[in-house]
Amino acid sequence: MVGPAPAVLIERFNFLYQKVGVENASGRALAISGVTFGGPVELTGQGDLFLEDVCCGELRIKGQRVWARQLNIEAPTTKIVNDGGRLWVLGYKTEREGTLIETRGGGRSEVLGGFCYATGNTKTTPMFTIDNASLSVTIGEASFNNRPFQQIVRETREGETKLLKRGAAPTRCNGTALPLYVGRIAER
Repeated sequence: MVGPAPAVLIERFNFLYQKVGVENASGRALAISGVTFGGPVELTGQGDLFLEDVCCGELRIKGQRVWARQLNIEAPTTKIVNDGGRLWVLGYKTEREGTLIETRGGGRSEVLGGFCYATGNTKTTPMFTIDNASLSVTIGEASFNNRPFQQIVRETREGETKLLKRGAAPTRCNGTALPLYVGRIAER
C-alpha cells in the first residue's frame, strides 16, 4: 500500500469461498468494513486495525491495537488469539465449539456485549482462556442443543491456574451469562 494517506480502507468484499489474508506492512491504520472472509484471517502488521461488520473464521492478532464492532466468528476452533495485543470488541457473535478468545503474552481483550450460540459438538475447551494477560467481558451463551461450555474461564497467572465452571455464574437459555467478568494482570 503506497501513498500519503494515513489510513487504508478495505470495504464491501465477500471472500466466502477464498482464503485471503491481510498484511499491513506499511504501519498505517487499516480499516476493514463489510467484509466476509472465507476462512482463518491473520491480520499482521504494525498499524492500528479497525474492523466493522466483519465475518470470518479464526482471527489472529499479535501485538496490534484492534477495535472491532459487529464481529462474527463461526469457526469450530479457537476463534480469536490475542497474543500481546490490545483488542476491544463492541458486539461479538460466535457459533459452534472452540474457545471464543484466548488472550496471552500480556495482551488485553475487552468485549462489550457478546452472544455465544453454542451449537455443534460437546465443548471440550474453555469459553475464554487468559494466560498472563487481561480480559474483561460481558456475554451471554445460548445452547438449544444442550451442549453448553462446561468451563467458562481458564485463567493462568504466574503458574497458577483457576477455572470458572458452569454453574458458578448465572444461567440463561441452557448456557451461561457473564454480566461482567474481569481478569487482569498488573499494569506495567
